Amino acid sequence: MRYYFDRHKIPWHIHPKLQFVRHTTPLHLYTSEDLIWSSYKKQNYPHLLEEFATQAIPVHKENIVAVLRNNDMPDIFENEQKLKHNSAGDNSFRHIGNVSVESALNATPVLNQFLHDIHEAEFDGKGGNIVHMARTVYCFYQAIMRSCLRDNKPAVVTCIDKRVLEGLVELFDNLFVDCIFTYTMPEKQKTGRKPTSDTGVAMTSAERQRKRRALLKQQQNA
Repeated sequence: MRYYFDRHKIPWHIHPKLQFVRHTTPLHLYTSEDLIWSSYKKQNYPHLLEEFATQAIPVHKENIVAVLRNNDMPDIFENEQKLKHNSAGDNSFRHIGNVSVESALNATPVLNQFLHDIHEAEFDGKGGNIVHMARTVYCFYQAIMRSCLRDNKPAVVTCIDKRVLEGLVELFDNLFVDCIFTYTMPEKQKTGRKPTSDTGVAMTSAERQRKRRALLKQQQNA
């Protein structure tokens, strides 16, 4: 919404008493440096979830674990309680100090394309990160904050997607990465060359969008 307001020059401000203050309570994170989790990987590479479980179980041990995962994913921990994806405001997990974030919540290609189209200039070169931060990481943040962090007590969090770390560093001052999880990553499929401009330089997201719209208009006129 902020990018929409900025693009259309709609003035906005945050009330002085409602400014976000970065959390200072210690958060101990166990995460990945290279895995981007998705529904596709969940369906086609089940060994990734198995490798996550092998590394996450010793972290939480026998503690109660508040878990955020998709409905089609298996249970991992002996003593776990499931969080809802719309858990903001729920106070029933604040006695729990261990959280596991495992959901695949990426925007669909159609929604991503829509957001890129209406925010072309502002999103240029960084659209995916902005969309993921606003939608997915914020949802994960709300789930994590259902824990004892609400009472300013340290919490231990395991997460399967590396982008959770990239988002949480903006929200917590005392974030400690206690361990990096490793995975047997699937080989990347080779793709065609990225579209280039007349000078041979790779086109930006905004340039690709303009070229696509010009081509569509040309086809319609024909």
